[in-house]
Amino acid sequence: MKQLIRISDNKYLDYLFVEFDDEIKELSNILAIDYPLYNFLLDSKQYTYDNAALLRKKLSVHKGIQAHFREIKEGESVEITIANNHSIPMEVLYISNGNSEIYKPLAKEALIIDGRRFMNPVTHNSYSFEFPVQYNNLTEDLPKLNVTYRVIGTQKLLTTEVFPYREFDKNYFEPDFIRGSYNIDSFSFLDWDEANNEVHFKKGDWQISSDLIVPPNQTLIIPQGVSIDLINSAMILSYSPVLIVGSEEDFIEIYSSDNSGQGISLLNTKKDSLIKYVRFNGLSRPYKSGFELSGSVNFYQSPIHFYEAHFEGNLIGDDYVNIIRSDFSINNSSISNSFSDAIDIDFSNGLIYDSVFSNCGFGNNNGDCVDLSGSIVNIENIIVNTAADKGISIGEQSIVDINNSSITGSNIALAGKDFSEITANNLLIRSSKTGISVFQKKPEFGPASVVINGLDIDEVITPYLVEESSFLSVNSNIIE
Repeated sequence: MKQLIRISDNKYLDYLFVEFDDEIKELSNILAIDYPLYNFLLDSKQYTYDNAALLRKKLSVHKGIQAHFREIKEGESVEITIANNHSIPMEVLYISNGNSEIYKPLAKEALIIDGRRFMNPVTHNSYSFEFPVQYNNLTEDLPKLNVTYRVIGTQKLLTTEVFPYREFDKNYFEPDFIRGSYNIDSFSFLDWDEANNEVHFKKGDWQISSDLIVPPNQTLIIPQGVSIDLINSAMILSYSPVLIVGSEEDFIEIYSSDNSGQGISLLNTKKDSLIKYVRFNGLSRPYKSGFELSGSVNFYQSPIHFYEAHFEGNLIGDDYVNIIRSDFSINNSSISNSFSDAIDIDFSNGLIYDSVFSNCGFGNNNGDCVDLSGSIVNIENIIVNTAADKGISIGEQSIVDINNSSITGSNIALAGKDFSEITANNLLIRSSKTGISVFQKKPEFGPASVVINGLDIDEVITPYLVEESSFLSVNSNIIE
């Protein structure tokens, strides 16, 4: 280290270039025979000074170490942990208190703290230092403890404060659920066909009391003849697509007998999933250490198709079904008695047809039956019946086409917001406080547009609410 400090000094480099000036010129002339455009003094000399500056910066450490108090040992020594913040080894000499009393390391050999490995977190190790006199209580001195150290091989002394508390310890915290291990081999009712990358539920009635986590690059297959009871706050988390397929005579049941089950969530499956002839009942949203989702059944970047999928009565959660950044289709399905929103679709493209959404959002008195944001959706022949807030809510620059559908018993039957473009044909609205509301909600967006032909509206207190700059056309008449 001493030599590195010496040779990186600018005065030393100045001396070298003066001392070897004649030789540099002679060698430069030789190089010019093959490289006539190259001149060392013009092209490379500055590189040497730049590299020396980088080396000096590396050797002039700032906050070279960090230290944390651990404990007093029988009034004779103090234990602290020390970690090296830099890649260069540090030598710790002693610690001292506010009275300038020095505590030397108990170890007789030099106390060297190895350098931090590149791209690795710091490593804390414990070291003990001997009291200069017998101590029984160091409480008042804790804020005043300092470590004196230096870059190994140098003479400049550096100091840093000893923090009067322990360093971060990962064992103090609960494990992060989302980083948990895959565990399909922990469930006796699963058959894992590794050759075909398939995980099969055996037929039967299965109670799941701990989280099931399915790895990527598989297919989770749940056939008819299966029922799943999620208890003890258990959930199914899959990084692979699912095929949950019952039959018209034998629906698959997924429910929670103790009202604690946290549903099913698919993350980044990429490939399409199918849920067909399945009933969901009494589920809640996932709520784990370091992991929460808004829906009881969630699909994130996971294409999904529903046919004869029926969702009844979730207990907790902003949504019963949440679809994010996923292509989807919903056919001959239903969601009823949702705690808040029945279905929330964000930044996704798909179809909803021949389906029913009813009694939405009365758990918190603020839910929608169908909530669309930033999505492109075709809606055909759906029934929306009784929403605490909005029957169909469309926002964040969505493009939506609604045909042959009805909305009844809602606070607001149809809401168009924030640059969304909505067209509708043959739409029936009944028994609602507000029929159609068109407005800008979020400042980063703008007015919305709604064009409806064949609107049948009755028993509505306020048929239309149109904010200035937004647009509503009903049966070829502009509503202002």
